[in-house]
Amino acid sequence: MYNLITNELQKIFKKRKVLIVMILFSAITVLFSLLQYQSQHKTPMQTIVEDEKLISTYKSALPYESADEAKQLKQVINIYKDNIRKAYKDEDLKKLSFKDQINSQIADDEKKKNSADLAGDNTKIEQVNKDILVMKYALKNNITEAADSSNVKAIDVFTQMINILSIIILPVIICIIVLDVVSSETSPPTMKMLLTKPRSRGKILFSKFSAASIASIAAIIGSEIISFIILGIIIGFGRANSPVAIGAKYEFNGNKILAGSWHDVQAVLGSSYVVPQWKFILEMLLLQLLFIVAFTSICILVSAVAGSNTISMTAGIVVAVILSFMIIKISSGDGSSSGDVPIRQIAPYIINTYSSPGLMLTGELSQMIRNPDISLTLGIAVNVITGVISYVLAHLWFTKKDMLV
Repeated sequence: MYNLITNELQKIFKKRKVLIVMILFSAITVLFSLLQYQSQHKTPMQTIVEDEKLISTYKSALPYESADEAKQLKQVINIYKDNIRKAYKDEDLKKLSFKDQINSQIADDEKKKNSADLAGDNTKIEQVNKDILVMKYALKNNITEAADSSNVKAIDVFTQMINILSIIILPVIICIIVLDVVSSETSPPTMKMLLTKPRSRGKILFSKFSAASIASIAAIIGSEIISFIILGIIIGFGRANSPVAIGAKYEFNGNKILAGSWHDVQAVLGSSYVVPQWKFILEMLLLQLLFIVAFTSICILVSAVAGSNTISMTAGIVVAVILSFMIIKISSGDGSSSGDVPIRQIAPYIINTYSSPGLMLTGELSQMIRNPDISLTLGIAVNVITGVISYVLAHLWFTKKDMLV
């Protein structure tokens, strides 16, 4: 079995596409992370200057907009005004000691949490709760960087980018690496030579599945590690024990209907908790490994069933793109489209929903898709069940089909 897996790995890594995938994924991750870093890494004075310019631009456009558009612009202007007030506050806090800065921010958040502006909005209140938990953790563990919100490092923006990019391109990357593992050898005499040797079809398929899983993990995780190292060299790595708020749970908001009879969701107050970055990243990688193996199983099924390499690659990538697009579509916008409701209902049971491990851990997937059924536990179950069923079907098909070679 070891020799079979080694042989399959050699065949996969000899293909130029694996190296190309790694380079492209690393480059995209670094590029997007740097763009995210530029948008977040601003001193309070930079924020004030930029937001005042934006306010001036929006105000000059107000007379030419419709009533609804003018209302939306005014809401945006108010957001920028809040940002400016906070920036002035942050500038003043720099004069204080680390502990005084943290305590002042906690006191402000406590007031904000109980303000009339957030009354009844559990999602925004829980976000403030998260900020308070993070500040208290930083104070307890003497993490001075937490006092400066503009002090963004590679470990911060990198995890954000992986969350976003995983939804968009992770399934496609796995498809590119895996989909021709079986189908590419159905027609040539390669498969016939394998089958004439004293090895069962089940062992041959398992060796291909194992090699494809290892190759996908190596390509994706390897690309992420390379990206993180490059990013860390450029902007600094950051502290592995910096706090991250995760675990937020959501429930339906009975007072807010989005479309038809579908309600919006709201956070469950007090459901969030804090872990250090290293633990968050470790759990994120473990969940990503689970998804890669499960989705590899799906690709092996498609590759085994398909009659040719072209069919398997085309069908697999098209399906992966469609499923990812569906998840992205219902995650964006204001949720008022009635056409999104059926997708929201089935989303918890689609494996592509759980391609972003960080969003699973933070609980943001439930909020984005507006379905509280989505959870870490269900995500793990969907990955395991989908992967097992796909592999069993692939095994049955591969061991029973006639090899016309």
